[in-house]
Amino acid sequence: MARPLRIEFDGAWYLIMNQGRRQERIFHDSQDCTAFVDLLQGTSAMFRVGVAAYCLMPSHYHLLLQTSEANLARAMRHLGGVYTQWFNRRHGVDGQLFRGRYKAMLVGDEEYLAGLLRYIHRNPLQAGLAQDLADYPWSSHHGYLRRGKEWKWLHAEPLLARFSDDPAKARAAYRRSMAEDVDETIERVFSLKKLPSVLGTPEFVQA
Repeated sequence: MARPLRIEFDGAWYLIMNQGRRQERIFHDSQDCTAFVDLLQGTSAMFRVGVAAYCLMPSHYHLLLQTSEANLARAMRHLGGVYTQWFNRRHGVDGQLFRGRYKAMLVGDEEYLAGLLRYIHRNPLQAGLAQDLADYPWSSHHGYLRRGKEWKWLHAEPLLARFSDDPAKARAAYRRSMAEDVDETIERVFSLKKLPSVLGTPEFVQA
């Protein structure tokens, strides 16, 4: 079977997903999650990839990325490969950790970004892992509300700016947005058996 086409260009936005093989856990505890987030931060700096959002679930993860260069495949190969080696070493296992290559959906219309952000951050609520977003530690939700130095690496500004040019108003609007249900358009996309390679207007998809 042919591999899905990866469309790469400077400044591109992507929704990224991957899961454990046979839906097995890829994060067993806080040490696994911390290691992945640290690696994600390092990958962001090494490949100049902006991490706008992430959410780690026991058997899968979601990322919202913007690439400064056309190098998504290189960055993701580093992230997945290094984490797999670390995970296998720590847990005394070997072989493949993930189900396969990551799934990447090019976001061709930036109007979808706020909806994707809501989908990613509300994932723990949808899965019944938390009753309040504030109670779930393994997502970038907290970085949108508290901009301390530990969150300086997060590429949140482009998303917050979609809510308001004023930082305080943007955070308030973001908080209200997270209380809303996921957009129907986004829900339909993720209900498909196969994730589309491009999310955008018909004109963009055909370009």
